[in-house]
Amino acid sequence: MELITDAKNEHQTEEAEMIVAGMKIGEKVFADGKPTKFPVPEGTIHIIFTDMRGYLAMGGDHLDYKHIALGAEAGKMWTHYWNGKPIKGLFEKSNEQLKAAKFIRERIHFIGFIREKDYKQGEIRDNAFYALNKHLFKNTDELNKVWETYPLKSRTKEAY
Repeated sequence: MELITDAKNEHQTEEAEMIVAGMKIGEKVFADGKPTKFPVPEGTIHIIFTDMRGYLAMGGDHLDYKHIALGAEAGKMWTHYWNGKPIKGLFEKSNEQLKAAKFIRERIHFIGFIREKDYKQGEIRDNAFYALNKHLFKNTDELNKVWETYPLKSRTKEAY
């Protein structure tokens, strides 16, 4: 299924907001033509946690977050397009549209997405969505070991 919005102003579309969200996340890793904040991991785990309340005026959902992080690789059934091409995810190896994507793939283990509604204790833990960068984990055992140590992980949800 191709998802394309036919709004008169292409900058007021879900696809445009998805691209902007990816660019904003990318600015945490690459800005002014150089890497920032996150060095190449050497025994450390890096996560970018993103507040999505302003995305699409209501925060979007896990399918949006999956596409922003993992791109068309994750959503074989649904793919957003921009100018006739699938919007690439930040962790996708083929993402050459955003310079920051290369640094995200090399340095960031997880991207966490949250849209708080009630601002109550446990809301982040229970409602966050985590996209994992499969390029930085050797195998599932290594991923599971890291995930077990993360203090804000949901009791019911896993990383995707």
